[in-house]
Amino acid sequence: MIYIDVEKQEAHIEEWGARSIAKNHSIRHLIREGYHDNLTGGLKSGEFITEYGETIERVKSFLKWHSRDRWATVDEILEYVQTHYSSPKASLTATLKETWNAEWCEWKIEKRKTHFRYKEGEQA
Repeated sequence: MIYIDVEKQEAHIEEWGARSIAKNHSIRHLIREGYHDNLTGGLKSGEFITEYGETIERVKSFLKWHSRDRWATVDEILEYVQTHYSSPKASLTATLKETWNAEWCEWKIEKRKTHFRYKEGEQA
């Protein structure tokens, strides 16, 4: 992994491989180190961004700007969007089909593949 400090204009490399993987240790912990340490108990909903919220914002951005009104498969989305899911393909497909995402995301099945796109004109 390469850590970059933009303000100090410094970078350092930390090795990541089979020897450095400890039990119950994931690369996500290193990438998002300290993320949950800063959350205060008792916060109201919407006062902080969860991993789910970050994932959905990245998907929205991809569908809105990169896909540009084109239908995209979940495989195409996952090429560009990092998710927090342990099973990204199945979980993201199920999430995007849920009713709570229906105001900004539409989906269809074509040739046995599920396709998604951002609903134009919608504010979400």
